This record gives sequence, C-alpha cells and structure tokens, in this order.
Amino acid sequence: MTLKSDEKKYLLKLARETLEKHFKGEKELVPKKVPFDSLKKEAGTFVTLTENGELRGCIGHIIPVNPIYIDVVENTLSAALRTLGSK
Repeated sequence: MTLKSDEKKYLLKLARETLEKHFKGEKELVPKKVPFDSLKKEAGTFVTLTENGELRGCIGHIIPVNPIYIDVVENTLSAALRTLGSK
C-alpha cells in the first residue's frame, strides 16, 4: 500500500500527538475520527523514532494486525517505551 503525502503527514502528527498525550497522562490515545478511509484498513506498519539524529526505537508489524492508525499509535508507544532484556 502506498500512502499519499497528506496521509503520511497525518500519521506523523498522530505519532507525535500520541507521545505528547501519553506523557501528559491522557488515557484516550487513539483518535475517534480519522480523516482518511485508507488509514482504517489493516496493513503492516513500522514506527521509527529518532532523538537528535540517533535511533531511539523502531518497532512494527509485517503482517496486518490492526487498522493503520491504531497500529501507528501502538507502535509509537512501543518504540518509545518498550525495552527488551537488560544490559
């Protein structure tokens, strides 16, 4: 699936808002309305987060498990907060 520029911009905004809402302690992170029907379809998604040009986290699904917009919210939180193992 190829996304249009405005759909990509929306998903980037959604990822940023997800983190802002999470750190403000808000509970409702998934938007009730999504402006693009294409983002309501299931598809594999990946979210990559960087901080000061360095990789912060990257996680996603190759196989579709949720509508795109929901997957972006969940993967954003996982990429930002999830740690596996210990160093």
